[in-house]
Amino acid sequence: MSDATLPAAPGLTVIIPNYRHPERTVECLHSVARARLECGSRVEVVVVDDGSGDHSAEYLRAHAASLFDTLVALEENQGYPGAINAGAAAARGRWLFTLNNDTTVEPHIFEVLLDATETASPDIGHMAAQQRFSHDPTKICSAGLVLDALCVNSERQIGHPVSASETEPTEIFGACGGAAIYRRTMFDALGALDESFRFGLEDSDLAWRAQMAGWRCLYVPGAVVFHDYGGTIAFGSDRRFAQAGRNRVRLVAKNAPLSHLLRWAPRMVLYDAAYIAYVAVRRRSLVPLWSRLEVLRQWRSIRRASGGQRVSIHLDPPLGLKAALARKRAWMREA
Repeated sequence: MSDATLPAAPGLTVIIPNYRHPERTVECLHSVARARLECGSRVEVVVVDDGSGDHSAEYLRAHAASLFDTLVALEENQGYPGAINAGAAAARGRWLFTLNNDTTVEPHIFEVLLDATETASPDIGHMAAQQRFSHDPTKICSAGLVLDALCVNSERQIGHPVSASETEPTEIFGACGGAAIYRRTMFDALGALDESFRFGLEDSDLAWRAQMAGWRCLYVPGAVVFHDYGGTIAFGSDRRFAQAGRNRVRLVAKNAPLSHLLRWAPRMVLYDAAYIAYVAVRRRSLVPLWSRLEVLRQWRSIRRASGGQRVSIHLDPPLGLKAALARKRAWMREA
């Protein structure tokens, strides 16, 4: 086959990871298929079964084979970033759209995204879709990511009405991995998602690395995704507390310049101490404490292994515990 007759690479590859919830993935795929009708071969769909160890892959082949182009079945569970990286390795698109399997998409989303990617300036490396709560689509669950000076990660505008959102693309810190769009060249240049995070904050880690490398991120409010937030891993569970604690320390150890740590570390410790005390009293759990201590023991090795030059970037002023409690109330109300 000559170059002239080779099929053009799709503009966008949708990557959907599945872990033991194939019925959710099929629902997601149906919404993607409806949106894909308007774009045809410009959009590719890759599903990754993340070593579910059950009949998930067989279920997907039996119930949704016509809804995806490629199914990657991993033999062992690799965690969310490992699944996305496996999907990226199989993808042909110039942009990668990571989509949680507990989401559905608005019918015109691919028209919006393809237009955004085709008109993006060369330094735009990633974009964030607007995510709304599935159970209350009048409320935003994510308009991209915020990282403040205490290295606290949060969803922009969580719990706010849709009317509070910007109406035009807006530059932000990063994209939430539940509905993130990555330029393939940036994704590869940065070494993809860090699989040591397993799940949680791998998107903030990539966004931080992207910012340090000079890549910008846009929030695209016209690209709408409905998210059953926490539908895969429950909020308030010890598993989520443990991974959040580990990954918070890992995120800071990897990316924070020494100058930033010297200025903000005391307040970071106070913030974390208050959070640990709150969970200990309200949830009777010390998981946030031991999970942080576990990774603090690896602090030096993480900083050595991350390599590269850590440079200062703009981070928002500290949002504080009041804002954290407001986010928690929004999560628990909608999850």
